[in-house]
Amino acid sequence: MNDIMIDLETLSTRHDAAILSIGLCLFDITTGKIGQSYQTKINMEDVTWFGHISADTVEWWLKQPKEAQARLLDGEKIYLAEALNRLSAWSRMAHNIWSNGASFDLVILRSAYERHGLTTPWHYWQERDTRTLVDIAKRITGIDAKKETPFDGTQHDALSDAIHQAKYVSKAFELLQTGVTR
Repeated sequence: MNDIMIDLETLSTRHDAAILSIGLCLFDITTGKIGQSYQTKINMEDVTWFGHISADTVEWWLKQPKEAQARLLDGEKIYLAEALNRLSAWSRMAHNIWSNGASFDLVILRSAYERHGLTTPWHYWQERDTRTLVDIAKRITGIDAKKETPFDGTQHDALSDAIHQAKYVSKAFELLQTGVTR
């Protein structure tokens, strides 16, 4: 598997957002097969120390389903520097690093690496954007791969979101390969 999908849950939408959780999965874009996955939650001391917190985003989180909120709070938490080091090890397994939007997850992660004096473990040319591929597939085929792919898991949980994104990116890729149109 040459692709990795990353999703973040944060407390801001700025490039220096406080990161709450990182979820990722390896996947094969040509088959849609999901491989190994990983999720980590960040120690709250680091969340408040290493990143911007927006009142609007906190308010948005308070309006989300209790299940999504609980997924952020339950379980083991680690320091952000350790989470970034673990992410570095995972990212070495992939040629392409995907996220949902060119200006969010990977930008925030690059900023976090910089704030910790660490080198981002991928090159800019490895970055891929789900929205662009899904839009191109929709323009060509008339099918919205994101809307056509059922969500399995908890929305706004970094790992569930990463897996869902990998599935609909693979669906968009399949649509482009087959040229199916409505």
